[in-house]
Amino acid sequence: LAVADATPPFQLTVADTTDPAAVGEEFHYRVTVTNLGGTDAAGWNLWLHPSAGLELGSMLEVTGAPEQTWAAVQEDEGWSIGGLPAIPPGKSMTLQVTARATSEGAVELEVRLRSPAQADVRVVEPTLVDPPLATGDTANSDSAERG
Repeated sequence: LAVADATPPFQLTVADTTDPAAVGEEFHYRVTVTNLGGTDAAGWNLWLHPSAGLELGSMLEVTGAPEQTWAAVQEDEGWSIGGLPAIPPGKSMTLQVTARATSEGAVELEVRLRSPAQADVRVVEPTLVDPPLATGDTANSDSAERG
C-alpha cells in the first residue's frame, strides 16, 4: 500500500490486490483519491503509468463518482483519466484497474494526480511477481492432509 499526502485537499492511495502476483495472472490495483480540504475538490485528473513487465487492462469500477462523468484514454505509456467529478469535503473516489504481469521479479504502477490547485501528487505501488502457476495449481491451495 502506497500513500501520499499532498498539500490539501488531496490524499492519493494506491494498493495492489494480489502481492505477490504470478506471471500471466490477472490482478487489480485500487486507486483512491480523498478530499482532505474544506471545499469541493475539482479540476483534477489521474495518469497511470505501468513499469516494464506490467500491462494495464480495463477499469472495472469507479465508486464515489456519477457514471459517465469521466473518460479514460489509453496512451503508449499509460492511461490518462480526465473529466473526473468534484469530490466533496471528506469524501473519496476509488477506481479499480485490472493488470497482468508479463515477467518475473518486481513491477510498479506509478499514479500521478494533477490539479491546478496544487503540485502533482505521485505514488508508486510495487508488486512482486512470481513464476507462472503450474497447471492445476491455485494461488490459495492447501495441500496439507487433514486427519
